[in-house]
Amino acid sequence: MFFKMKRLFVPIAVMAMIFTSCKKYEVSEPLDLESLPTVKLKGTVYAPLDETKPSGTLDLVPQAKLVVRVSVPYSDYDPNNNSGGYYVKEATITGNGTYEVDVPYVSTGVDATISFMDFDYMVKEQNDYGETREVLKHFVRTDQVIKGLGSGQAEGARTEINGTYPAASVTTEPGSGVLVPKYNAQLKGLLEYNDRDTGVAPGTPRYSRVPDTKVTATIKLTAPDGRTHEVIRTVDVKSGAYTIDVPMVAKGTATVIFNDESFWEFTNVAGDRAMHRYTIKDTATVYDYSGAAQVAPDYRYKMGAKLYDID
Repeated sequence: MFFKMKRLFVPIAVMAMIFTSCKKYEVSEPLDLESLPTVKLKGTVYAPLDETKPSGTLDLVPQAKLVVRVSVPYSDYDPNNNSGGYYVKEATITGNGTYEVDVPYVSTGVDATISFMDFDYMVKEQNDYGETREVLKHFVRTDQVIKGLGSGQAEGARTEINGTYPAASVTTEPGSGVLVPKYNAQLKGLLEYNDRDTGVAPGTPRYSRVPDTKVTATIKLTAPDGRTHEVIRTVDVKSGAYTIDVPMVAKGTATVIFNDESFWEFTNVAGDRAMHRYTIKDTATVYDYSGAAQVAPDYRYKMGAKLYDID
């Protein structure tokens, strides 16, 4: 799974570092990366935000929820893993323009892709009369791939990858196309999975609450005038229950998309246990931006291929 980074309008710049992580994997035990060593990717991110300064002068990027995402194919950790998925970890840029991400690696190294979020910013510039004005501009930075990350490095080693956004293109007139959510609605619900056959009849499933996990949720917000806004959240699930704060605008709607994969134990009718891949891709729509918490239907992971038997 990999998601395209979406743009964000950020007029101010003060936020703290936030880390989110997906489930980990290890080469000798494909379902667990906890024992792997990690290396630290870190850097400082810049952009030309004030064109009244001398040519080539860069500024720290605005930090209001601006995200750096690092992704590594699962197959880099285990060549036998053909799921096509990615280990993903994110960091929100700090107030001093920096980010840090700890990335598990194997002795041969892993290929890590660093994605920098698009953003809009009111850039200072001078007109032909020498007058200073602010113009809304859109900044985009292409993904950067680090080949063989960790190869030949000791555990805890640091690799510095600084990011610089190129000069921006002019977008719309200030405020005309930017959707800024002003409200938060709550969405609550349960996630379940088929953990065993009941024994009533072969193949009859029993559904239980999923173990504690983290789920990726994409929130697509639509305003009454047709403008859209998208954010990606990592949601903590405890004993199958979750609560999501959903950004909203008055009389708008938000579609919450769960898109996740996990690996859990399944017991068949004969009592044999095996590790299986489970996936979920379901949506819930939030309508009321000002009312009580809304409850979604119970969603269920779909059981996929067996990975290995458990003694």
